[in-house]
Order: sequence, then structure tokens, then C-alpha cells
Amino acid sequence: MNRRIAAVACAAALTVTAAGTASAAPAPAPVGVTAGPTPGQTYVIAPQNAPDKWLGDNDYFGSVVCQASRLWYGSRHDNAVWQVTGNNDGTISLVNMDAEQNRQSLASTGTGIHIDEGQGDEFHWYVTAGPGGTVALQNKRTRQFLTLAAAGVVGAAQAFHWYMVNQRP
Repeated sequence: MNRRIAAVACAAALTVTAAGTASAAPAPAPVGVTAGPTPGQTYVIAPQNAPDKWLGDNDYFGSVVCQASRLWYGSRHDNAVWQVTGNNDGTISLVNMDAEQNRQSLASTGTGIHIDEGQGDEFHWYVTAGPGGTVALQNKRTRQFLTLAAAGVVGAAQAFHWYMVNQRP
């Protein structure tokens, strides 16, 4: 995938006016990954059915939300950026780039989806290619898929597809 095109797509997705307030214009659909996320790279993650929303760290308590991309601006931008790390078991970990959270990772446990410090299967995600350059993310421990539902970001038994757009080459 051409990194310049992906970078332009990401830059277009976050529209900020000169005054520093978020634009009301919806973000364009991102260009998805074609070969899966690359360890060491950073990504913005958006649901296929709502590509103008980004997955991110919501607060100091590790809650994860998916909200309009225009709301992740300024000092909140890194809350919606995830660095991929590779694991020795064929999975990836998604490390949130929010400095205040000290690079905590996306986890799935019996209590839901959140970010936290630690290691182990709850922090490991299988990546499966989906339609149109999307991916499904399945947790190794719970076997639940990362899903956006009316209740928020949850784990579910059925695959749910996400765009992962390279944020910084």
C-alpha cells in the first residue's frame, strides 16, 4: 500500500479549522490495509460501517470508545492512535499512544474491552483479512471479536470488520 496515500487519507479524516475547533464535516472513508498491520507502525482504527469514527482511549480509567474522528484533535489525537507490536504466537498487540496512559494495550477480559498494562493472552489479537481492506480482530484469550455495538466497544462472537489506516509512516 502506498504510505503517502494512506497518510493523506488519515490527514483528511481529521479536519481541524484554523481556530482549533473540530470541523463538522464527516471524515472520508479510510483506505484499509491490504496485508495486515505491520509491527512497529501506528494506525487509526475505524469500524467498516462507520469509518468516520475512530477507536480510542476515553479516560484515565482505561475505557475505550469509538467516536467521531473530528473529536480526536489536538492533545487528544494520540488517544486514537495505536502502535502494532508483534507477538511470538502469530498475534499482535495494540498499544495506545496516549502518553498519559503510559502506552497501555488493548485488552479483552470477562469484564469487556479496555486498555491496561500487562502481558498475556488478553492483550493478544488475531488479525483476519476482511472485505474491502478491512480486518477482524479476535482476542486470543476470550475468542471474542472487537466489535462496535449500541452498548459501545465490546467483544462479540461474530466477526466485525475494522479499517486500520497507517497514521505515521
